[in-house]
Amino acid sequence: MSDVLFVILQFLVAMFRTAHYYTRVVMLMLFPIDTNTYSRAYFLADEREYDPSITLVPENAVYIEEWTNKDGDKLCYVHYAGEEIGKHLNPFLLPRVKTPWLWVGDRETDIDLTRAFNKFLAPGNCIRLALVVKLIHVRETTDLAYIDPDTYELEKFPGNGIYVKINDYATLAL
Repeated sequence: MSDVLFVILQFLVAMFRTAHYYTRVVMLMLFPIDTNTYSRAYFLADEREYDPSITLVPENAVYIEEWTNKDGDKLCYVHYAGEEIGKHLNPFLLPRVKTPWLWVGDRETDIDLTRAFNKFLAPGNCIRLALVVKLIHVRETTDLAYIDPDTYELEKFPGNGIYVKINDYATLAL
């Protein structure tokens, strides 16, 4: 009997968390809160300057929407060539994400990119090679890898990128 009650309690808690999350997201969309953050947008590109009227990311460019909070912490949304540029919610108000790596970097040169990539830990982002190429000088000998936080195994950086997901046990930032 106690097992059944425990399962029911777990279900009710999960339903409450889900309802609380979606209610908060809808409220933030309808009634934005001034949290002393600001954003700016730009392209990582050799030949293109950012223009707010552009709706698709140009070829050979990476679009960055950078949010900075009152403490100077930064979180960025990323879009790649051909993707539509959309409006984003302030990432500091969204649930915490599950960090997809313990370490990320170049095994050949021992360059640690973990801190550089932490600002791209916004929900829904995908960290792809197109972004890496814009941030560091990639050579033929570059061997990008990361340590998986679940298995603690050193993995080769996947060609399709690493996705940033909301933590299963996330709570809202506020």
